[in-house]
Amino acid sequence: TDNMVVYWHPKEKHVMVNTTKMALPVNDKDHQYQLWALVNGKPVDLGVFDVNPDSSHILVNMKEIGIAQAFAVTLEQRGGSPTPTMEQMMVMGGV
Repeated sequence: TDNMVVYWHPKEKHVMVNTTKMALPVNDKDHQYQLWALVNGKPVDLGVFDVNPDSSHILVNMKEIGIAQAFAVTLEQRGGSPTPTMEQMMVMGGV
C-alpha cells in the first residue's frame, strides 16, 4: 500500500490513524498493525490497531507524542513488539 493517514496535533500530542484510508489488508487474529513514530532516527511505539473487514472503526486513537520526523506501520504479533520488525513494514511517511 502507498497510503498512510496519520492525524497528529504536535502541540496537543494527539495521534490518530485512519485505518480505512491506509487501505491495509485485514489482519488475522494472531497479528496487529503497530504504529511507530521516528524520533531522531529511533522508533517509538505508538500502539497497535486492527483492520476489520467491516471498517466500522475508521479513526483509532494512538499513544501521544510531541515530536516526530516520520511515522511507520509494521505488522507484528498480537500485542505489538518492543522494536519494529523491518521486514514487516507496511508503509512509512515523513511529517
